[in-house]
Amino acid sequence: MAIDILRDHAIKAMPENVAQARRATTQQAKAAVKPVSVPSAPSIDDVVFTEKAKTLSKAADIAKRSDGIDYEKVAALKQQYENGTLEFDFERVAEKMIASENSLASIF
Repeated sequence: MAIDILRDHAIKAMPENVAQARRATTQQAKAAVKPVSVPSAPSIDDVVFTEKAKTLSKAADIAKRSDGIDYEKVAALKQQYENGTLEFDFERVAEKMIASENSLASIF
C-alpha cells in the first residue's frame, strides 16, 4: 500500500533510536489489536456496492483484459474483401471523420 511505503521511507530517514522506538510501538499496537466480529447489517462506515456497480466493475475488468479487437468482425470483413463483396459507404466514413475531428477540436 502506498501509505505504508511512504511511512517506511520516513522511518528509514529517522535517526536509528527513534526508528526503533517507532517500530516497537507499532509492533505493540499490532499485538494489542483483537479481531472483531463483523456485524451482519452494514454500519455507517461500511461501503456497500450496488448490483450495477458490481456489474460495471466486472465489465471494466473484462475490458482491461481484452485487446479490443472483435476477431469475428475482422474475419467477416476479411471474407467479404476476399470475395469482392466488401462495400464502403464513403459518405458515412467522411461524416465519422468530420465528427471525430470536431470532437477533438472541442477538447483543445
